[in-house]
Amino acid sequence: MMGVIYPAMFAVGLFHISHSFILTIYPFLVKNWISDLLYINYFQTIMVSYTFLNGECPISCFCKNMCIGTYKAGDDVTNYLDIYTVIPNKTYANTYIVIMTTGSLFSLLNVIYRVENEDITNILIIDFTFLLFYFAMVHKLVTQEVYDLYFAYVQEICKIILVLSIGTVNLVVYCPNYKDYFI
Repeated sequence: MMGVIYPAMFAVGLFHISHSFILTIYPFLVKNWISDLLYINYFQTIMVSYTFLNGECPISCFCKNMCIGTYKAGDDVTNYLDIYTVIPNKTYANTYIVIMTTGSLFSLLNVIYRVENEDITNILIIDFTFLLFYFAMVHKLVTQEVYDLYFAYVQEICKIILVLSIGTVNLVVYCPNYKDYFI
């Protein structure tokens, strides 16, 4: 069975590596209002899926479910089976993942500051702050005690904030007179 899964896993791993690289460099190559908003919406949609998969990357979760039929999202967040098929050295693969995760967060921050709407920028800075804390918890950069006590709460708060901010950003973009409807 693993012989059949391996080529598919390798292909998904290549997609995952390419996707993370493009997600990181895209905002530096394309700089306009529309692409910035699309990037923000896309990034936030990915983050919402992370929160619903207990901190798991949707691509990695898909691969783990292919290989391990009983795998439950969030059980082994830092095991990137698909990327390890492309980059077998786990040290190099994990370094790549850290660089791309950090790079994509900085890309998001770059786009947030580039958006010329104070309302959107303020909302997204709140998002960004929660995402940093969320990623720190997902990757166990906090103590186990803090993780056990607060992860579920932080994850639920992130879900709510991300969904509300996606709606708010879209409201600001697609309804330019949005302030007329609020006190």
